[in-house]
Amino acid sequence: MNSTIPPLMTDGMAPADDDLIELMQELLSVYLILGIIGFVGVLFNIPLMYTLL
Repeated sequence: MNSTIPPLMTDGMAPADDDLIELMQELLSVYLILGIIGFVGVLFNIPLMYTLL
């Protein structure tokens, strides 16, 4: 076995850059906010659907 290769690099994977990690965290935050807004929208529409239908 070649001992010069670090153990994390054996599967062809490399550590992510700090910029990429920051971008992914921001995107997760945006998706979380959109999910919460969508859930609130569904909760708001349930009584409207019951009333109108």
